[in-house]
Amino acid sequence: MQILNSHQLRMLTSNDPGETVRQLAHYLFDDYKISPIGRHGYLARVGGFKFGCFSFALMESNAPIIMEAKANTNYYVMSSCLRGSAELCVDGKVIRMREGTGFVSRPRRMSASFSSDCVRLVVRLDANLLRDLTLPDGSEFRLSNPGMAAWLGQVQGLLSCPSLMEAVGHDAGACAHMEKLLSALLQSGQDSSSEIERQTPVASRDVRRAEAFMRSHSHDDISLADIVAAADVATRTLQNNFMRYRAITPMQYLLRIRLEAAREQLMAGDEVSNVTNVALEAGFKHPSRFASFYRQQYGELPSKTLRRHISTRTAGCAFAPDKRPPGRTPVSR
Repeated sequence: MQILNSHQLRMLTSNDPGETVRQLAHYLFDDYKISPIGRHGYLARVGGFKFGCFSFALMESNAPIIMEAKANTNYYVMSSCLRGSAELCVDGKVIRMREGTGFVSRPRRMSASFSSDCVRLVVRLDANLLRDLTLPDGSEFRLSNPGMAAWLGQVQGLLSCPSLMEAVGHDAGACAHMEKLLSALLQSGQDSSSEIERQTPVASRDVRRAEAFMRSHSHDDISLADIVAAADVATRTLQNNFMRYRAITPMQYLLRIRLEAAREQLMAGDEVSNVTNVALEAGFKHPSRFASFYRQQYGELPSKTLRRHISTRTAGCAFAPDKRPPGRTPVSR
């Protein structure tokens, strides 16, 4: 997962939760509270940039924290995990975010708990902007699809270039241009995304049946014929509907489910975890092919993911930036 390079962004480093809150309030919420979890010495880095209808905040800390906030319904909030994991409670709805995923909402009240290795990007958008986009309130999204990766890349370029931020902040023309560009990329990312998940189903009945079957049997040795039988349609009909509603084939969708399940196990693993066993439990027959698919999707070998999360739990959080390339959706053969 691509991590924003914060070296050029003015980041406040503080061991005072109150000071962190005051910094975040400038970009996000007025009514904000942060509570560290455990006995770790609290240390956080936070920075951001605000212009026009966009406001960005980037934050990481060396200890798990709980955040509580009251928001204003005049804007939407896009929360995403660039690294680590988080659990959000937005107006009573619980959302679990993994690395590379996000959630957009128009909250009144929200709280969240973040893992000690979590790097999070929060974007506040004017409500009028989201009315012109197709991503509705309560939608989950992934940053790994090509469209959203392009949007994140532009955000990366903006937040990593002080001269560009100065131009956008002081020149009305540059501000309007950047607003238009980011809005267009966000729209494109939504339109091209095969991985946006919504609260209400937007696929045909056969696709939903196939998805439910694959999620229930992803660890089993299932074939396309098994999936077609569960969907109760012709093979070509199911394939066409998957391309129409998900922009991938049924077998690519199954691969994605298995990779997500394996990644969850690796991120929750401990010293006795084994990559081969994780691959087999997720439904992969060949650990070497699993490692190849995993690297295509997440930009690193599964063994590296496991080692990083083991070291995080034993030694706390490190602030070194992650230099992995953006993930790409692997193609199943």
